[in-house]
Amino acid sequence: MSNDILNLVNKRIRRVYRAAAMGTIGFGDVVKIENKKYGMLDVPIYALHIQCSFRIRQGTNIIISNLDMFEPKEANVNYDEFDWDIFGNNLYDACAEKLNQMFDDNEIYVIAVDISEIFDLKITLSNKYIIEIFVNAPKDEEAWRFFGRECDGSHFVVERGQT
Repeated sequence: MSNDILNLVNKRIRRVYRAAAMGTIGFGDVVKIENKKYGMLDVPIYALHIQCSFRIRQGTNIIISNLDMFEPKEANVNYDEFDWDIFGNNLYDACAEKLNQMFDDNEIYVIAVDISEIFDLKITLSNKYIIEIFVNAPKDEEAWRFFGRECDGSHFVVERGQT
């Protein structure tokens, strides 16, 4: 499965979203899956689930990062009343919405995938955006995983410095 992530080259990026504090990025064709809670869903065929530090940048401009999940989308918010986990309440959700609109309006593809010896991941997109994932999870904790929804069911799981 580790080589399968390299097959993202020439696949279209589809979505940036989250489940609680886990970042998720979808790639490739859109397929239908059945979800017990939500019924039939249209989802990208490949998914990258990220539970460590990550960002999407263009040059020196950081477009979105995992820490944006914990920041309010608006200024002058009372932090005692701020609930980051309510969908649409944080900066990450606002940035992801803008990114997803751009992905809907433009066909943006993966042009390169690089994995370091400690499994940091760098994905370069055709619009010069770069997705960077930095493995910094505690020992024996999951950092990120990659899987294809119509593949053999296996997941490529990276823990701190190991798979």
